[in-house]
Amino acid sequence: MPTPSQRAVYDFLEVMIPGGFFCAVLMLIYHHSAATNLNEWTLGALGVFGLMAYAVGHLVQTLSNMIEVFYWRSVGGMPTDWLRSGKKNLLPEGKVRELEAHIRVKLRQPSTFKIKETEGGAWYYMCRQMHALVVENRPSQRVVHLEASYAINRGLACCVFALSVLYLLNDPFTSPVEIQDTDYNHLYLGTAIVLTGVLTLGRMQRFCVQYALELFAQFTLLPGPPIQLEQQVPIKTPTAELAQ
Repeated sequence: MPTPSQRAVYDFLEVMIPGGFFCAVLMLIYHHSAATNLNEWTLGALGVFGLMAYAVGHLVQTLSNMIEVFYWRSVGGMPTDWLRSGKKNLLPEGKVRELEAHIRVKLRQPSTFKIKETEGGAWYYMCRQMHALVVENRPSQRVVHLEASYAINRGLACCVFALSVLYLLNDPFTSPVEIQDTDYNHLYLGTAIVLTGVLTLGRMQRFCVQYALELFAQFTLLPGPPIQLEQQVPIKTPTAELAQ
């Protein structure tokens, strides 16, 4: 179980890393002298940069919370919701039934509980309950690490989106005939920003998938009363009936 100090470190990194990345790239876009001259980085300048990065990080994460809603809708919902919606496969059917059995016992759900028959809001709350139980009772901190990594990459992806807009506003496209040697440096920076955006979106989705898998796996491993799995009734086929 992560201690309060460890949780505070995760929360700090979720804000500080996207905020610092945004401020650093913004300095490159607007050709700030400190971006290329290390002699300007005094202790006071580092302190001011850290405060700005922390403040900007909060703004970035606020924007990323709104952007992620549209992103996950475009790819079929968050991985934790795939079991309910059925839009994508996350677990085999046998593991889904096993998870449902653990939810009935550990979250005190009725015996008729089915994930696919649960409303979206109720299922989201159950996932938060599972998260709380796993963090509280499991020695492994992998769920917390994956959640923090997802939040960091979500913030970075949002940074890239905002930086791309600022980059285009600051340095619009020019005619190929008018391109100078120095313009290629801007092209390289723009290409790096776009590639970073693609990578962070891919990493964000991967961390979210891994988080969902780890959450459900750790939840089924929590100690509790014996779990009674449903017995599947074999389906008789015409060939089997003829054989009898």
